Amino acid sequence: KFIGENADADNAPVLDLKVNKLATTQENLGRMLPSNDIYLPKDTYSFDIGINGFNYEFQYMVTDKDNNRSVQEKLARLITNADIGLKADVVYGANNSSALRIESVNTGTAQNGLMFTVSDDSTSRTKGSVAYFGLDNVTKESSNSQFIINGVEAEASSNIFTVEKKYEVHINRVSKDDADTANIRLKADVDSVAENINTLVDAYNNFVDIAGNYSSNHPKSSRLVNEMASLATLHEEELSEVGLTIEEDGHISLDKAKLSNSVEEKSLSEHIETLKHFASSMLKKVDQVSLNPMKYAERTLVAYKNPGHNYATPYVTSAYTGMMFNSYC
Repeated sequence: KFIGENADADNAPVLDLKVNKLATTQENLGRMLPSNDIYLPKDTYSFDIGINGFNYEFQYMVTDKDNNRSVQEKLARLITNADIGLKADVVYGANNSSALRIESVNTGTAQNGLMFTVSDDSTSRTKGSVAYFGLDNVTKESSNSQFIINGVEAEASSNIFTVEKKYEVHINRVSKDDADTANIRLKADVDSVAENINTLVDAYNNFVDIAGNYSSNHPKSSRLVNEMASLATLHEEELSEVGLTIEEDGHISLDKAKLSNSVEEKSLSEHIETLKHFASSMLKKVDQVSLNPMKYAERTLVAYKNPGHNYATPYVTSAYTGMMFNSYC
């Protein structure tokens, strides 16, 4: 995402980015315990979590009605709802077992080695729950993202970072190899418009080609090609202004130089509206074809009316209803 000033756009750098490592969170995964049992005596327990230079004490009760899973779920809600930069949930394992998982919201290498710590060594209530549930078991340490920009190695505490106050970069995966890089640059408006117009033109030309391929065996399909060409001709003058030319065979070609000149003469929004009108007309024609495809196929429909009765022909509502049946019992 470009975050620089408009005046800086012309001098925005071109970046080649290779991602070596994504930034990760710290994860503590507790002991897998039988979900329906509990060997922690009923009492009021507490433990401390240290994060971002602050210590937070959490207190909770274990009653006769509790089991390992209910206490783990209670702690998961307690830690997550505290909104101190941690989230917790219960992980389920084999043989009806479960464990409490605690994860930091932020990523990046912590100064003291750990993003957060869990302990009940100096807590105010009964100790023992940290060791019992394994809340201090660090299974994954947090780390910085590592990447190479224009041949220079760098790292950040997050997977979102800024480069030269011009770009905000979001990285999503590690590069597969040295050739798997991302090229970041600003494109001129005319290039972006040309790409989108090419997509529209390719779709139109492919449609014409497909319909034309069946014209030898199904002469009526040429009717569709002619109708599409007539539709494009109705917009010929408008399309010509944006560098689109209707060829003799019904295809459309794009003149990028003419498009560039027209963008300089008129506002970009005017050209976009022109293309919208053309695309909307094509969409309506495609809808018509999908509703009545037999109009463009060599097929004969016969409706057998009931003699002596003035009922409407059975296919008046839809000529395709009868095609779903081979016979009536």
